[in-house]
Amino acid sequence: METDRLKTLEKKIYQSYFSDGFWDIFLGQFFLFMGIRTLVDNVWFTLFALSAIPIFILGKWFITIPRLGMVKFGEVRKSRQRKLIGFILVAVIATSCLLFISLTGYSFPALVTGIFLGAGITIVFLLMAYFMDFTRLYFYAFIFGISFSLNEIFWGNPIGPLAFILAGASVLVIGLMLLVRFWMTYRLPQSESF
Repeated sequence: METDRLKTLEKKIYQSYFSDGFWDIFLGQFFLFMGIRTLVDNVWFTLFALSAIPIFILGKWFITIPRLGMVKFGEVRKSRQRKLIGFILVAVIATSCLLFISLTGYSFPALVTGIFLGAGITIVFLLMAYFMDFTRLYFYAFIFGISFSLNEIFWGNPIGPLAFILAGASVLVIGLMLLVRFWMTYRLPQSESF
């Protein structure tokens, strides 16, 4: 009984690290700027997309950790994270193989590629959501999967990049709203004066 309560408490604490909205901001910003980059064909927007990485790291370090603290999680949680890393590695290898096949000159019809790419992206994000206990990511998995499908099916047409932009902007707005709520809910601890 005590073990179940500890597992529930650990899961709740772990999930509280997603309440700051930084994962949402990271994913939203990345997809938004990659969509804009594809639409206007300007490499600078790739840098804006990649700037999501330091924003995520610095936000967690300077906003989340001072308010929630640092926690060392149990072996079960660490095992889930190792499985996630392993799965992502397999997904990267599979994607690299598909990229290699496309570089050899063999190509699939855009509809087939779009469906498989969208399904693959959806599955990757669904598994990430499961291993991370990140419930909003289940919803984002479908948004991003549909975006990838539309982008591939309508390659060269503004519909594809606009799907990325819409998905990214939606997730970014959700993340910013969560960040404001987090900021208002979790105040910095007041230092004691002597």
